[in-house]
Amino acid sequence: ALIFLDLYNNNIKEISHLHTVPTLRVLMLGKNYIERIKNLQNLTKLDVLDLHSNKITKIENISHLSELRVLNLANNLITHVEGLNGLVSLTEINLRRNLIESVQGLSNCPRLQRIFLSNNRIDKFDNIQSIKDAHQLTELALDGNPLTNKEGYFQFCIKNCPSLKNLDMMKITQEMRDNNGVPTELDKAKQAAAQAEGLKAGDTTNTTDLSASEKQIQQNPNNQNAASNEDISPEGLLNVISQEWKNEMERIISLGLNGYKRRKESRNDCLVQSGHAEIEGDQLLFIYGNALEVLNNVEFQKTVVQISFQYVRFDNIISPSNISKLKRFINLKRLLFQDNNIYSFIQISKLEALQSLTSITIESNEVADTVLLRTFIVYRFPNVTEINGESVTDSDKHKARQQFQHFDKILSTPTIFSPKIQEKTHGEESKEDRQQQLKNNRLQAKKNAEAAQSFVGTLTQSVIAQDQ
Repeated sequence: ALIFLDLYNNNIKEISHLHTVPTLRVLMLGKNYIERIKNLQNLTKLDVLDLHSNKITKIENISHLSELRVLNLANNLITHVEGLNGLVSLTEINLRRNLIESVQGLSNCPRLQRIFLSNNRIDKFDNIQSIKDAHQLTELALDGNPLTNKEGYFQFCIKNCPSLKNLDMMKITQEMRDNNGVPTELDKAKQAAAQAEGLKAGDTTNTTDLSASEKQIQQNPNNQNAASNEDISPEGLLNVISQEWKNEMERIISLGLNGYKRRKESRNDCLVQSGHAEIEGDQLLFIYGNALEVLNNVEFQKTVVQISFQYVRFDNIISPSNISKLKRFINLKRLLFQDNNIYSFIQISKLEALQSLTSITIESNEVADTVLLRTFIVYRFPNVTEINGESVTDSDKHKARQQFQHFDKILSTPTIFSPKIQEKTHGEESKEDRQQQLKNNRLQAKKNAEAAQSFVGTLTQSVIAQDQ
């Protein structure tokens, strides 16, 4: 049964013919020419509805969507927020860049936690009194409205939203609450920096999303199916990335690229074009899809302890440039991989450059099914003390030495990387003879090194094949 449908940027003028997919959970209709919300009556299982960047003027015909959690109507022509009755599961609504003057009916959404109303026309406190009915509201964005310039704006929001944690990308501190809602100069500076950084690269910090999709879509203007460069919700974006990853894996399997013998392939062939990243506190970084640009963040390089990669091609992660970036994370201890198309131990060995690692987790990857994965990591990463959540024991180390002792024999052979120096048999050599001998030595050393590397690779393949 179809549960995900992405019709982004398809010149659609009217929602229709969806009665044939009643099991749909995610519907992406961003960047089209839709004027009315209609014909959704059979989609009672809908979880995410994305209609950003259309020509919608009114919120209507969605009261039956009792399971809807995320609603994205950013960049439309809506003037009044109403018609939210029946949305008892809604946790997030995005209404940025509309023509909104007033907000009503939030009492109909008892689970609402995040409201984004930036860049609208709200100019009176009376026009947003309804926010006090959203008792679970933790994040509110009203920046870009005339209202935010009025005296008492912060006090009004904090007073009416006691559960609020973030207002206009600013974290609500206890000091602000004690100060009757008035932000300090430091708070204002942090807010300005967060907004500027968010506009520049999508790297807003706090326990929040660092959406890299905007930058990626701008870099891939011909990608019709990628996630929007507008304000798609994190949940909706992750669904898009997940679907792109499924398409990518189908492509890989169809081309026979999911085995241990693979042909080289351009990274541009990858179908995962959308990306998203989140930072939790200042130590846990989560990267999804095409969002490796976040590794350039200097502040993260100073504080991040753990990085999780999901829906990210492992070959991209271990490229020389990205390994170089990862080495700058001075406190990095833990790496987690899920859905990365890791297919060989040779790939994993590229992480040896990250000598500070103490924990590695690999799930939902081909290589995770091999019984030798744990002993291989123990062998190649002596500083790692935890693998897939289990501590490394002395027994693990002994087993690893037995399993991979042939590598040690190869690498400890004294002459394998050094050429054998020929003994002099004809008296003193001329300068030209010595130079030629040195040249021959270097060439022989190179050949020996290549032969050794080839043999190590062959042996690794042989060890892996034993698990098949």
